[in-house]
Amino acid sequence: MNTPLTRHTLRSVTVGALALATSVVVPASLASAHAYARTNSTHASISMRGVVLARNAARHTLVISNGARGARTLRLSSSRAVNAVVLGAQIRAKATPLGDGTFKVATLARQGTARHARLRATVVSTASGRLTLSSGASVLSVNASARHAHDSNTGTTHAGEVVEVAVSVGANGLDETALQNVGTTNLIELEGTLSSVSATSIVVAVENGATTTINVPASLTIPSTIVAGDQVEVLVDYSSATFTLVTITSDGAASTSSSAGVSSSDAGSQGMVEIEGLVVAANATSVTIQTGDQASPVLLAVPATLNVSALTVGARVHAQADLVNGVLTLVNVRVQTSEGEQGQSMTTEVEGIVVSVSATSLVVQPGDAATPVTLVVPATLDVSGITVGARVHARGAIVAGVLTLSDFQLQGPEDANAQQTTQFDGTVSAVSATSMTIQPGDHAAAVTLVVPSTLNDTAVQVGNEIHATATLVGGVLTLSNFEVQSSSSSTVELSGVVTAVSATSLSMLAGDNAQLVNLVVPSSVSVSTLNVGDHVNVVASQSGTTLSVVSVALSS
Repeated sequence: MNTPLTRHTLRSVTVGALALATSVVVPASLASAHAYARTNSTHASISMRGVVLARNAARHTLVISNGARGARTLRLSSSRAVNAVVLGAQIRAKATPLGDGTFKVATLARQGTARHARLRATVVSTASGRLTLSSGASVLSVNASARHAHDSNTGTTHAGEVVEVAVSVGANGLDETALQNVGTTNLIELEGTLSSVSATSIVVAVENGATTTINVPASLTIPSTIVAGDQVEVLVDYSSATFTLVTITSDGAASTSSSAGVSSSDAGSQGMVEIEGLVVAANATSVTIQTGDQASPVLLAVPATLNVSALTVGARVHAQADLVNGVLTLVNVRVQTSEGEQGQSMTTEVEGIVVSVSATSLVVQPGDAATPVTLVVPATLDVSGITVGARVHARGAIVAGVLTLSDFQLQGPEDANAQQTTQFDGTVSAVSATSMTIQPGDHAAAVTLVVPSTLNDTAVQVGNEIHATATLVGGVLTLSNFEVQSSSSSTVELSGVVTAVSATSLSMLAGDNAQLVNLVVPSSVSVSTLNVGDHVNVVASQSGTTLSVVSVALSS
């Protein structure tokens, strides 16, 4: 039974949906440089110091204090090296950042002993007078003070709250001496032993054997290489007193990867998630990133304000995302182009309903809200036994930018007829009264949908950009509704400085980040009075990725 802990609230910094400030289509290459500081220094050793707060011999890790910025997790070479360092030791280390936000230690030296420390962390649970916290990709336990355990006058501490904790450090662990609430977050990192796993939930034993049950959404595939008894890292969404899995990674695999992984930003600092890996699926509304061979793919929703048309399957990316209304949503993305990063191989696994299959390609829909995943079928694999509507578990490898099927397993027949909704964005390549064929992208297989007699598609033409929704009915992918994208438009407002102007076009640096925006000037709008350097307010209509000026005025 959870025991409430009291705390004094200094300030409230609510972490949740990130408000996107502008409706400008922002090219990924123009994202601000500071957002990628961690990526740019991924392979560089850094020096750090702190007080040892926790040890995990099985995981080969030490947790050290990092003040108001949270804790840091250091990975050592062996359990013996971990056991040689006592709690409270003041250490100085040189280490290399890893993709999951932990650090691989090269050298470590003890510089003394400390009896007190501070850290920022996210509350995982409170029980039996103990506070379980998440910070720096580790979970640690703190003994709650008697004052906080029994005095209920100042409030309670719950899971998801971000706290700053002052602790005394002794041979038996950490004792809380002061606790202050500084915000909340829905995203929590956990690590521990996987106690059980099923299609709908997993149970993870964290610090001191406490277990946490985590729901698994239908769109997420847990790698078959991760089994009960493994040490794992998980990122979860905590809302309505329920933990829902966002991603799961083998801790052993994460301990060796410097170029792929998932980690959260410092506790309480806007709840942002950092993701590095290879793109395995992408369209206008979602992107799926594979962060390692023994990790679940990460599905990100793409807001209308971001243009990800330049992303291709196999691209290595660094992305930032935030929870928006419970959905992990892309904030910005950068394609990694450094020498040596291209052509790398990484495996990914996907489980779902087959929506298209041929001798050369297989398209699998992981879940209603997920991006369909297209795998190239090599000549050495026979997929003639796979039919549209079948449920499969497929494994593929990205080699030189192509996601290639390596093996698959058909699921039980009781699942094959499960009805599932699938969404497609692409270009119409063929259309008739009874069928419609959509090309989702350059690297994806074309998908043919049956058009029922109740649906009129006479307005659709070859070449139209379309958003289509289909449902598997009796093993047949059937169109349920569609929207022709070329006919849709929205209005955006821009403010900025003119950098170029002509009778037919206008370029400006818009917004606080001075993003370069190019607009079409229709014949009905005159820009003859504008000059380079003018500050202007522009109303524009957006159709696809094209912005057209509706009106323009000089800023007052």
